[in-house]
Amino acid sequence: MEPAVRCAAAPVRNHRGQVVSAISISGTSSRIEGDHLRNVLVPAVLQAAQGISKELGGPAVKGMQNSIRKPVVKRNLAAYF
Repeated sequence: MEPAVRCAAAPVRNHRGQVVSAISISGTSSRIEGDHLRNVLVPAVLQAAQGISKELGGPAVKGMQNSIRKPVVKRNLAAYF
């Protein structure tokens, strides 16, 4: 049986605003608590993706925290989109 996994991901955009890549972090739920994911890891992933996008000439994203959505759970896997 696979352990439950927690994950956060964010798109990386180019100068045209097109998604050209993504950055993510994941780990088992026994090692990543939900509050730590929401309060520390998701903002870090969003900030990293925004920084890479900026280097590529991508558009600025205002209110990155507003892009955090409810978790999507499927077959013991959770991802924030």
